[in-house]
Amino acid sequence: MKIDELRGLLKGSSPDMLMKIISELYKHVPKALKVSNDEGIDLKIRAIREGRTLGKIKPAEKKVDFQALKEEIDTFAEYAHQGYYNYPNRIVSKSERSKWRFVVMRQIKALKTIAPGSSDYPQAVDCLVTLFKVLTHGCREYIFSTQDPFASIGIDQGDFFKMICDFVFVESFSYDHATLETLIDCATIDGFDMVTVHETTVAELVSRIPENDPHIPWMIDLALSKIASKARKLGRYDHDSSMEDLAYLVMGLYFREGMIDKGFEVYWNTCVNNRLHSGGDNEVLFYCMVMYSPRFGIPDEDWLRNFDEYARKLNEKPRDALVKMYNEVKLRAVQKQK
Repeated sequence: MKIDELRGLLKGSSPDMLMKIISELYKHVPKALKVSNDEGIDLKIRAIREGRTLGKIKPAEKKVDFQALKEEIDTFAEYAHQGYYNYPNRIVSKSERSKWRFVVMRQIKALKTIAPGSSDYPQAVDCLVTLFKVLTHGCREYIFSTQDPFASIGIDQGDFFKMICDFVFVESFSYDHATLETLIDCATIDGFDMVTVHETTVAELVSRIPENDPHIPWMIDLALSKIASKARKLGRYDHDSSMEDLAYLVMGLYFREGMIDKGFEVYWNTCVNNRLHSGGDNEVLFYCMVMYSPRFGIPDEDWLRNFDEYARKLNEKPRDALVKMYNEVKLRAVQKQK
């Protein structure tokens, strides 16, 4: 019945009768609604007695069936990789193909409810990675009816990667080599959305690794081995941008260990030996190295010293933009010394 009807029914009832009605009704209220945070019935009763304003009672959230959610995400990813959400097929109906973005948004929301200490948490991280990879695939090929699947769900690729890092780097979750390799693969993956650049995800990953973390030497070796493996598979005129990203990662990891000069040296030699950056153009290599290395937060003095050292190897004047950047950093360094 409506509120007005209820008031009419109770009108004229004695205090004892109202007490009995309320008590009987209270017995039938689920416990979750009685003590639900600041929205429970118990607090509402106290608020009425104290004359405070009441808000609407929110229904108790349903517990996520994680295994069902994981199976749904795995199936979605499998169908998406096959192009079933963009091309006519008998697996995904026409009416469901355009709804994929809402499916992904709901899945992400559900994954965020998994507590770090839960036994399902490691698999929740894997599910986020699965969604990240399928959306990235959608940036390379038309597996959805859009060029930018990340924009369709309202999260750019860089922020999605940060969300994965937020899941991994929490105190109650111990990451291992397998997890770190997955993060490296995501940070250097082939295919980016309209707003994310490769250096953004690499710098984000490096910033999450604690200084002098015991995993760093292993990560450096892994990244260098991946570069070597990719180089063996490339033809003379082939190009794989992920190799440049892996070299950039190695530089950042050396910086994280406090080995600034070593980071620049390994980055330079790796790129030169593998003819990275426009087929081995050292001028482009120099530009990328000095332009993007400050993202790792290295001291100005170290950056200036390495700028001078590697500029001498070019045998040509650096670009005007770099000279301007150099002068600004040098001025800042001088001002800090005063």
